[in-house]
Amino acid sequence: MKNGFSTVAIILLVAAGLLGGGVIGYEFREPIRRAAVNVGSSLGIADTTTSNNTSSSIASTSAVQFEIEGTTAEVNVSSGTVVVNVKSSTDNVKELRLSQVPVLVTGSTGITFGDNKNLKLADIPLNSKIHIHGSLVSGIFAASKIEIQKEDSSTEAATDQSTEFEIQGTVQSVASDGVTLAVTAANKAVKNQIGATVTLKVTSVTSIEKNDSHIAVTGLVVGDKLKAEGKIISGFYTVSSIEVKVTEKADTISESTNQTEADKQAAEKAAEAAKKAAEAAAEAQSN
Repeated sequence: MKNGFSTVAIILLVAAGLLGGGVIGYEFREPIRRAAVNVGSSLGIADTTTSNNTSSSIASTSAVQFEIEGTTAEVNVSSGTVVVNVKSSTDNVKELRLSQVPVLVTGSTGITFGDNKNLKLADIPLNSKIHIHGSLVSGIFAASKIEIQKEDSSTEAATDQSTEFEIQGTVQSVASDGVTLAVTAANKAVKNQIGATVTLKVTSVTSIEKNDSHIAVTGLVVGDKLKAEGKIISGFYTVSSIEVKVTEKADTISESTNQTEADKQAAEKAAEAAKKAAEAAAEAQSN
């Protein structure tokens, strides 16, 4: 089965960071070589260490409960996955912090946002802040529960006829009145610009922040990774604020100790789904 280009690209980037012994902004305390594996329509991380003495929860064949928190980088309904920019996690999957991780979402995954308890994968907005509970089996991350903590700003009604946007990407060129950006992520309002090059218009009231300091647009350089917010006015991406991304410090989530019976059942279903996905992949490889 072939995966979409974007999903394959994401997992290759994850693999590159892991094989190098670290992820952007994070160094492994116990460097273990890992590689990305394609498991049916889902993706995971498998241990490729040859040492018989190595013990890692990431590569365990038994179900390991985990929690991660971050923002959605991609929602793929056809493959049943959500890709998360992980900011924090439980310590048993600390290697995932500050990296992008694909997570399998099944029909038994509970997705909630406030009082809305029966949401679907397609209801998760790009760039929304989410908290995932799940099980890790044979390198497959399967979600049992997803809590949307904050929706993307594009879901809020605009106060005028202009369109509010939020995009992320890499600076391609810099001018006195704007920058050209290769877009890697965007809110729903301008999601069709992902993969395209967009010119951002900078005005006298645009706030630009880099390394906790306010700078002029000429302080940006080619290769800077940034997040820009603003409004599309008369076809121009007019920017209100630009924030240059810097290495973040990872946080730790304390593992839950007060699981309800429903939570336990959801975790078991997630573990079973991950196990079946791994078995299907092994069978496909043997054939």
